[in-house]
Formats: sequence, C-alpha cells, structure tokens
Amino acid sequence: MPARSNPLSLPLVAVKDKHFWRCLPKPHIQTILEAGPSFTQERRYSVRGEFGALYFSGSKELCLREIFGRSGGDSEVMACVEFEITLDRLLDLTRLQTRTKLRVQLEDLIRPRTAKDAYAAPQAIARRVYAERLQGLLAPSVHDARGEKSGWLNLVVYPANLVRALIREVGIEEIASPFY
Repeated sequence: MPARSNPLSLPLVAVKDKHFWRCLPKPHIQTILEAGPSFTQERRYSVRGEFGALYFSGSKELCLREIFGRSGGDSEVMACVEFEITLDRLLDLTRLQTRTKLRVQLEDLIRPRTAKDAYAAPQAIARRVYAERLQGLLAPSVHDARGEKSGWLNLVVYPANLVRALIREVGIEEIASPFY
C-alpha cells in the first residue's frame, strides 16, 4: 500500500481491489452498506449522533469472531458478504509510524469495550479523520492487535466522506415549521 500525504502530515495509504467482509444478521442483509447502528450507538471509530461508519474485516474468520464476540453465541443466523474495495485516502493505525505521529499507543486502540474510556482514543482519532474528510482508516483488531494473522485488521469507512467527493453543498436554508 503506497503512502500518501495529507494536511495532517500523516501517512495515508491506499487499498486497491482488496477483499474485506461484513457480516450481519441475515434479515438485514439488504442494508449491509448502510451505517445504521454505528450512527445511533457508541462504536470504536464512530460517534453516536455525529457520524456513522461502515466496519469491515480483512478476513471472514475475523468478521465472524467480532460479530459473535459482540452478540454471543445465541444470535441470529448471520450472512457474510465479501467486498472488493479500492480506496486511496486511508489512515493506517496498524502502522507504528502512524500511531507515533498521533501520540497513541496500540493498547489505547484495543481496550475492551467494557473498559472505562475504551473508545476515548479511537473516537478522538475518528473525529480527526472524519473532519479531514478522509475516506476511512485501517485499524488493528482487538482479536489480533499485533497483526500476527493475515488479514486480521479492520477497515472503517465513512460513507459521508465518500459522498462528499461526489456532491457539492451549495447552501443551507433554515425554515421555521409552519405547524407551530
């Protein structure tokens, strides 16, 4: 993955035709490319009410481990979809160089979700990435933080930032409700 630069002076990377997976309960497969719960609930790299994200895993095995780790073994039947993804403006948190520039330790990114302030560092980084309108980030998985297993990392994509590259906002108009 070639490094690229940006206004944050952080090294950006690209993924080209790389395969990633998302697993959802089978009844929700039609919405697999929607940010859904990541906008309304606290997540590691998305902030409730501010912005949502699509979370992918670099391997189907990791994807299943993460989904069943959140929901337990008694969850619904899952459907896993494999995607081929190409993006060119990603922050790579799996790299020590990137974490050093951000002054964040690997342990800050992989705290168990039940730990106090578990999402503080990841969400601070996510806010910065989102504000800079980057497409997303690569992040270590809590299940293989040191990257010992091939593909055991996560891709977090910010749909709004992808759309912003294609659509230009030309104005906002505030309108008082005629019903009050």
